[in-house]
Amino acid sequence: MKRIVIAGSAKLKDKINYWKNYFKEKNYEILDYPKSIDESRFMELYPNVHKEFF
Repeated sequence: MKRIVIAGSAKLKDKINYWKNYFKEKNYEILDYPKSIDESRFMELYPNVHKEFF
């Protein structure tokens, strides 16, 4: 099975979902993709989310 990481802005949720579905249909394993962060906790959560993603 092929593996893929989808990178981009979490603000593009519709496009991310499109590509997630596209690659799942092609039997890719999606290792990670951008996820939205609660704006009220952005500064608290972002460093860890960024570190884990990369």
